[in-house]
Amino acid sequence: MNPIASIGEQLRTARQAQGRTLVDIVVATRINQKFLEDVEQGIIPKLPLTYVRAFIKTYAEELGLNAEELLRHEALVLPSSTVTQPETGFTKTVADIRANIHPIIPESAKPHQRNVLVALLLLLIAGLGVTLYFINKNDDSQSVQEISFSEMVAKQQGELGNTITTDTATPSAISRSDSLILEGVTKESVWVQIVVDGTITNEYTLPPHYRMQWKAKDNFLLSVGNAAGISLTLNNRKLGSFGTERKPKKNISLSWNTLKQ
Repeated sequence: MNPIASIGEQLRTARQAQGRTLVDIVVATRINQKFLEDVEQGIIPKLPLTYVRAFIKTYAEELGLNAEELLRHEALVLPSSTVTQPETGFTKTVADIRANIHPIIPESAKPHQRNVLVALLLLLIAGLGVTLYFINKNDDSQSVQEISFSEMVAKQQGELGNTITTDTATPSAISRSDSLILEGVTKESVWVQIVVDGTITNEYTLPPHYRMQWKAKDNFLLSVGNAAGISLTLNNRKLGSFGTERKPKKNISLSWNTLKQ
């Protein structure tokens, strides 16, 4: 049995013994489900060994297994002597591949020419790095203000033509219980970040057709990566989704006042 198959069998056995599904593991670890399926089936994922080991370690730790001992015992290494193209069944040795690689800088180039080419290559890399830095800096500098659910509804209704659906419960019909219960049901894969009572922050990547519930004393602060991907209910009052477009919505405030609006 190859190392991946042995590791996959141990992980699958431990997961099933705990009564958990692959979707449970995806939600807990945010590892791609296809990767988990491949490992459990003994298929070597098409990823660098470092990532494979890291993902397996995370999966094992989530199941309460000794990840280091598991990886060390199974001596997880990927084949390095050959490179295979599964589509054609064609295999080359590493030496053959190296023999057919044309160098970026010709060996016949004169020293000063080689220096110029190296300098141009370094400038290109530096320019790319600076560009990426400023892109990320601009993204981080954009401030996101907290808005209430009613403000968000009003804005969305103006832009999308009353696409957000809410119940028409009146303040007098709402009875305050001990806790706010927020429930989300996903239509598509969606990233969710939720802050409970301003202190506890949780972040999830939820799969389609998944139901999750949160509890707070006073308020939630919610951000989603796909506004149309999740439908919400607050204390049994349907809030609907944040719109029909697959756009992120950030820092939506949901509180007792939301139920009165």
